[in-house]
Amino acid sequence: LYLIKCVLLRLFFGIFSNNFGIEHPVRQVNSIYFDTDNLNFFKDNLNGVSNRFKYRFRWYGSNRNFNLKLEIKHKSNMSGWKNFFDLGKFYSYRDLMRYINLKNFNNISSLSNKNLFPVLKTSYKRYYFISNCSKFRATIDQDISIEKIEINNMSSFPIFLFKDVLEFKYRIKEDFKFRNSRMLSHYPFRISKFSK
Repeated sequence: LYLIKCVLLRLFFGIFSNNFGIEHPVRQVNSIYFDTDNLNFFKDNLNGVSNRFKYRFRWYGSNRNFNLKLEIKHKSNMSGWKNFFDLGKFYSYRDLMRYINLKNFNNISSLSNKNLFPVLKTSYKRYYFISNCSKFRATIDQDISIEKIEINNMSSFPIFLFKDVLEFKYRIKEDFKFRNSRMLSHYPFRISKFSK
């Protein structure tokens, strides 16, 4: 616990030392990811396939009275972008599971030209920051949990990762400036891939 707190404090220190300010209030981020029965999207991510996709449901806040969106995330080499589709309001997580049980993810399959199924739920607390020049954004994710989706069983248990994740986001044209700035000197951690 002490080590985790120290790491998190170091992350926040690095953010504010680089003239970042708070961009958005802290909020809970929840996602349900879709994949093929052979987990092709997951394998593409592990293998570093340059052109790949993610399909997910996403909502913010608690599991009650939330607005649900379908996000299609495109990744091409170092750049990425998203498409959003509003799926309406849900009054509980149970309602969402009923929606999924009614095979409403078939619409997602038609968008991807693949048979997709819900496979994983993730949840975490996200902090949002933006640099004074507005060219760089950063997020810190805390209290990350993952949970296998069981379509006919709502009693699956979450697994907590006990990791905090710092991510920087910026336009491709700012990459050289970012990598050669003093920002990264505040973070004595190895940069690695961590997909949520």
